[in-house]
Amino acid sequence: MEISIEKIKPSSPTPRHLRIYNISLLDQMIPCIYVPLVLYFYGADNDNDRIQHLKESLSQTLATFYPFAGVIRDALSADCSDQGLPFYVAKVKSQMKDFLQNPNFQFINKFFPHEYNIEKQPCPGDSIMLIQLNCFDCGGIAMSITFAHSIADMASVSTFLRCWAANARGLGFSQASPLLCVAQSSFPHNPSLPNKFMTFLNYHKYLSCGKFVIRRYVFDASALSFLKAQLSSSAASRVNVVTALVWKCFMEAVAEETSREDGKPLFMI
Repeated sequence: MEISIEKIKPSSPTPRHLRIYNISLLDQMIPCIYVPLVLYFYGADNDNDRIQHLKESLSQTLATFYPFAGVIRDALSADCSDQGLPFYVAKVKSQMKDFLQNPNFQFINKFFPHEYNIEKQPCPGDSIMLIQLNCFDCGGIAMSITFAHSIADMASVSTFLRCWAANARGLGFSQASPLLCVAQSSFPHNPSLPNKFMTFLNYHKYLSCGKFVIRRYVFDASALSFLKAQLSSSAASRVNVVTALVWKCFMEAVAEETSREDGKPLFMI
């Protein structure tokens, strides 16, 4: 894979009084880890103009989501001095359709920047977020997004992506960022909080390492229509119905496992 990198900075400087971003008490109590995400988009081409347009709209979006262009300052704060979000572009010598039909889960690791490691915890000086565009020969893109969970969660990242998409389409985005001091003012962090109150501090002891199996389940259009017909609400999305089904199956499996005499205790995050 051929890879290039550029740091994308906010289109306007972050005000001086916002340069230090303090996490909330809720964020203080969860593990400081990097969360990986890959989104797949079909397309017709991957020319330089298209990629440059994504960079420019990202810069515009970072003016609102300014912590994403910063770095970890310490365990309780981020430095938002516009250091820039590392933005990688990689060329993938294959067709995205072929990859999705028979995915190579080892190869997916290459979709993430080399700085990312699933076992690495964010440290002072590390980027809050990293993005890599993996451009297939067919024009499709696998966009990987890696973010520090102590600064962002899926809700804020989802809002960030909607904002970026709207800016890329020239629609603008008026919704305020959920990052802007709402959680910090309601639940300010406590530097003197004893470790015993850190809910997930010792969650690693509940995890085990070893061989595991990865399975992929594909729901076609007819299966999705059938699932949606089982719900009383017609407003349910495809994601809603699939998530509900997976969760239902998981809960049934847990109930069966814990009812056995030799059932092992479970720890869910």
